[in-house]
Amino acid sequence: MFGFFKKEATPAEFGYAVLHTAVDFLSPDAGRSLGMRFNDFDGSHGWANFLERKGLPIERQKLYFCLFAHCAIQAACTQFDEGTRQAMTEGATVGGFANKPDGYDFVATYTTLEAAYSGQHKFGPRVEPLSNSEAQLTLLPNPNVGVLNAKYLIESFVIPNMENSKAFIDNFASYSGTVCSTIATVHRAIDHLSKSLKTV
Repeated sequence: MFGFFKKEATPAEFGYAVLHTAVDFLSPDAGRSLGMRFNDFDGSHGWANFLERKGLPIERQKLYFCLFAHCAIQAACTQFDEGTRQAMTEGATVGGFANKPDGYDFVATYTTLEAAYSGQHKFGPRVEPLSNSEAQLTLLPNPNVGVLNAKYLIESFVIPNMENSKAFIDNFASYSGTVCSTIATVHRAIDHLSKSLKTV
């Protein structure tokens, strides 16, 4: 109750626990964020099945999930110093993804997101102008991290892999809202775990 009996965990172990705690929410959120950009979306038989029918192979879906989860965890961890944030994100992703799909590069993803969060990364011309003033996470140092995550996901995954990529840009408010809600989910997982774990 007073923190005296919390188990100790390294930041990497804590990050792994965050992914394990939040994964049942992250997975459907990832599928829904892609699936709902189709006019005839239907997740009643699982988003993976729907997206596969729309031409997105399972291996590509796995890559998107890795990127989607990585973004959510790194953004939620911006409440910590840079060293802790990197260790937690790496523990969650590199440690938590048993079979990392082709195309997932932890260092490249982490570095690009850090640059975006600090205003040092410029997205391509289709993505850079996108914004959503309603999707702001005031519980984090940079409330715009969710919008930046959404822009990163569109540029790094959606445009190269989705034939309907224009729908993500046209409906950016909806897409970025889903991305932001996932960060809030990870933030709650961190708060929950902090009651029983302390990082060392």
